[in-house]
Amino acid sequence: MKITRYRTGGNSKAVTILSIEKVWPLFTTETKDTPVSRLRESIKHTFAGIRCSYADHLPVFTFSGVFDRKPPYRLLQYNSIVLLEVTRLLTRKEVVQIRNKAASLPQTLAAFTGSGGKSVKILVRFSLPDGTLPQV
Repeated sequence: MKITRYRTGGNSKAVTILSIEKVWPLFTTETKDTPVSRLRESIKHTFAGIRCSYADHLPVFTFSGVFDRKPPYRLLQYNSIVLLEVTRLLTRKEVVQIRNKAASLPQTLAAFTGSGGKSVKILVRFSLPDGTLPQV
């Protein structure tokens, strides 16, 4: 199963197609630049409604499938993964409780804490009633 990752650097955007198995280790260990830790620390000192500049340094993962490498970034292959997001959580305890509860459900492919530390991302599989996937 393949997904798409977007990274921006300066004036360019890099698009990478990855297998979902190669993505999981990226979520469990941080690179030497520690972009997630920096983002979470800077959010504490940022006013509501102001975008934190560290957010621009994080890659964006599109779990729903494979997209073109160049604009207009059309969907080429749908893989049946849908991202659900629970946002605006107040405490770390609340994040952990919701993440663990979602992870325990049989429909959940994965559940993890968002980069800001105040949300939970839940990946679920979706198919049509007959078990087939919608066509692109």
